[in-house]
Formats: sequence, C-alpha cells, structure tokens
Amino acid sequence: MWRNPFKWKKTTSDDVLAKAAAAQPVSVAELAKINQLAEQALDLYRNTMPEFDYDSQSVKFMSDSINEQRLQLINNREASVTASNLLGAFFGKAAMQCNQGVKSEWIKSGKEIGIAFIHGTMEYHIYPINRVMHQIQAGEERSSYQMFVSVDEWVKSCAAKQFQQ
Repeated sequence: MWRNPFKWKKTTSDDVLAKAAAAQPVSVAELAKINQLAEQALDLYRNTMPEFDYDSQSVKFMSDSINEQRLQLINNREASVTASNLLGAFFGKAAMQCNQGVKSEWIKSGKEIGIAFIHGTMEYHIYPINRVMHQIQAGEERSSYQMFVSVDEWVKSCAAKQFQQ
C-alpha cells in the first residue's frame, strides 16, 4: 500500500489569517538564495529552449513538466524538496515580474517562504515552493500554473476596483 510521504493538514481560514499576520520580509541572504535558485532553474531550461524566461508560457511549460515527472519525484523526498525549492523560486520570480502593477516582496511565515502582493490595503499571499510540493503530490489539481494565474487575476481585480473608484 502506498504511503503518503508528505504530511499536510487541512488549512482553515484562521490558519491563513494567522500565517499572513506572522509574515515578515525574508533576509538579504534568503533573498539571494531564492534569486540564485530561480536563475538556476532558468539556466537549466534555457540550455535547450533559449526563449525560456520569466513569463506565462515558460511557467505553463514548467508546470506541465512537473506533472510529467511527478511519479519519479513523489517517492524520492530529497528530489521532491530540491525540485520544489528550484522551481518554486522560479515560479515566484516569474509571478513578481509578470505582475509589476502591484508591490510584491518575498516573505517568511514560520518556516514557509512566499510572496506578498500588495495593492493599497489589500494583500494576496502565495507560497510557490509549497505549491510545487503540493503539485508533486496531487498533480494537476494543485497546479503551480493555476497559482500563477490566480495572482494575475487578483492584480486585474485590484486594477478594476481602482478604476471604479
């Protein structure tokens, strides 16, 4: 019988609010490591695809690649963690570069690293490294690309609200 090597609990709205309240900017050293990981991911793909960049097409391609390789990753904890860190950093940097209409910063909440997108008094947090790990476990239903798209939708809704005022 297959045993789930990942131990996640069901998240409640109180958990989400507590995580957001506890979030602090990452340190300079952590930010340097995130940027290094994102660049490594970019370089890996650019070797065979020179057009690969921090854009929607590349994010979609990489998310699809996770789905194709997840069965090899799911039973190898070390490979799953490495892939999550590398690809999560890439997804996060791509989300920030594609949504420059709002302020964004890498944050840390407990041991989790994510990004806060900020527009006025509204904030939207994503945790791309965690999301890759979830996608490795659950497949397309926890797609990193869908997380990426959700940021774009949130930014567009902020712009629409601002326009209406």
